Amino acid sequence: MPAPLCSPYVTDAGQHALQLLRAAAVSLLVLYHVALLAPGAPAGFLYGALVRLGAMGWVGTDVLLALSGFLAVGSRGRSPGALAWLGRRAMRVLPPFAVFLLVYLYLVPSLIVAAGGPAETLQTFELARRTQGYLWLMATNLLMVMGRRPGAALEPLLTLGVGVQLTLVAALLLSKARPWITVAGLALLECSGFALRAAWLEGDAWRSYSFPLTRCDAFASGMAMAYLLSHPRWGERLRQVRRLVVAVAGVGLVAVVVVTRGLPVHSKATMLVGYPTVGVFCGALVLLLSQAERPRAWLQRLAVAGSAAYAVYLVKLPAVFMVRHALEAWGSFTGLRGLLELAALGLLTSGFIGGVFHLAVERPLARTTPRGVPVFGRTG
Repeated sequence: MPAPLCSPYVTDAGQHALQLLRAAAVSLLVLYHVALLAPGAPAGFLYGALVRLGAMGWVGTDVLLALSGFLAVGSRGRSPGALAWLGRRAMRVLPPFAVFLLVYLYLVPSLIVAAGGPAETLQTFELARRTQGYLWLMATNLLMVMGRRPGAALEPLLTLGVGVQLTLVAALLLSKARPWITVAGLALLECSGFALRAAWLEGDAWRSYSFPLTRCDAFASGMAMAYLLSHPRWGERLRQVRRLVVAVAGVGLVAVVVVTRGLPVHSKATMLVGYPTVGVFCGALVLLLSQAERPRAWLQRLAVAGSAAYAVYLVKLPAVFMVRHALEAWGSFTGLRGLLELAALGLLTSGFIGGVFHLAVERPLARTTPRGVPVFGRTG
């Protein structure tokens, strides 16, 4: 059974729905990486359409951030203080990530080297190992050992960094006793993010992605929905119109997808129009699912996958790279067939490795930390 979400404004059925949403969000991110690593193929409508759809999978990050912001309101309200809340959250999120880095950056490359490999590959690894004074350089070791181009082993650190820094902002906003301060703070957060994106349109993509205020839309939207739900008067009104809110946000999202030609993650149109629209839709979707009215047996069973979503999120990128390398070695990585194979095996491999990591590492570590800490939409 998935751990309860422990939020006063989430129904029993909503707990399972949000767990399933976490799993769906991580699956979208796996497909996003699949699209980035898609094999070359002759021009074809179906192939191009699938790659374009997969390339929009980055919205899974915004779903996770919306869940975090949504649940932060309830967990922060039950915490005795901002520092205690931040400390428990850090103890819940960072230890599994530290174990993942040790395994990915040191243990697995050492095992590959010990097993032997092409001389050129081993020489490349030795060169990287002698010069890996910077953590980002260390992150390329595994793919170098496998003879592939370097990749970002620390890619999860980007979203984690954004989430952690936005959580610091949330702790300050939600620690105020006067409601208008929270409302004004959320508005200022969103306006600041938009202004910084507008100012950095000509800047590099990594800067605009990693600075927290530039990706605050979904987090602020989730916080706003939870804040309104927890209000005695506004909460009931919001529950009554929640389906209309999702419908309007969905129509806006479809329109923005058309205008931006597929929401390319770092395009100017996406930065100015896409991020806010996606953020509002993610917040509205979390709102709708959190208020699910009737528990469903099938929903309860599928929601179990959400328990391992954080672990799958950590391992997804190396898992997809590993599958791609294996398909190339087998000689079957071409065209539409190669794309479908990469998608199916990437999801299965990420789920399997993430499930093992969850059972062997994440869950035992979680037992040593206090409960009630939201981690990408799930409390510890």
